[in-house]
Amino acid sequence: MRTLGFRGEALASIAAVARVRLTTRAVGAETAVRVAVDGGEMGPLETVGAPVGTRIEVRDLFYNTPTRLKYLRTVQTEQARSVEVVQQAALSRPDVAFSCQTEHHVLFQTPGNGDVRTVLAALYGVGEAKQLLELSAASNDYRVHGLIGRPTQARSSRGYAHLFVNGRPIRHPGIHQAVIQGYQNRLMVGKHPMYALYVEMDPSLVDVNVHPHKAEVRFSEEQDVARLVSQAVAAALDGTLLAATRFVRASRTRPRCSLLL
Repeated sequence: MRTLGFRGEALASIAAVARVRLTTRAVGAETAVRVAVDGGEMGPLETVGAPVGTRIEVRDLFYNTPTRLKYLRTVQTEQARSVEVVQQAALSRPDVAFSCQTEHHVLFQTPGNGDVRTVLAALYGVGEAKQLLELSAASNDYRVHGLIGRPTQARSSRGYAHLFVNGRPIRHPGIHQAVIQGYQNRLMVGKHPMYALYVEMDPSLVDVNVHPHKAEVRFSEEQDVARLVSQAVAAALDGTLLAATRFVRASRTRPRCSLLL
């Protein structure tokens, strides 16, 4: 699990049912190369000007396969799913700059400075990102770090909860429940915390082959991971809220005044 396991045939499968434009330029190369693939038919290579890196454009998905096209949801639904994928990618690699845009406007863009908080600011706003609390904890086998929301930032859905294991975005009900337990009854009923948590471990301690999309994993010692996450969340909240309580109590103390003649 040291890589995300991207398989090359995925791009070929996409190109077979869409119009794909791939532009790439290697470090040190004077020019870039572009190739167009329409419905699996590859055109000639072109030499073009472009920045270092690779850009892949996919348009008219399933244009040549009407039986698949009719199963697509509305434009709004498919766009929301696409945006979610880019959001997860941006959070998993804060050191890479992402720009997500529609035909009409830019939805969000990240600077690629390696700071998770700036990515969350791009996704949810600067005000929300500033309130997030940092956490970090480690055991002999696991390390967890990231940002969690204050209880007042809880949402009615899990759409603002992001979990990454060795850089891979995943869904794990057990870890999500461990996060909730870390809030120690500070959440309202039906509310879910906002967070971006990163769990790191030796790849041999986690199995990523339990879901066809690799969106779920199985830990060799799930209870140990859950306990570490819960304790880290509780420690972050306890430290911040305790400091806030002390500040409030101090500010309510009756001021003293001395008059010297």
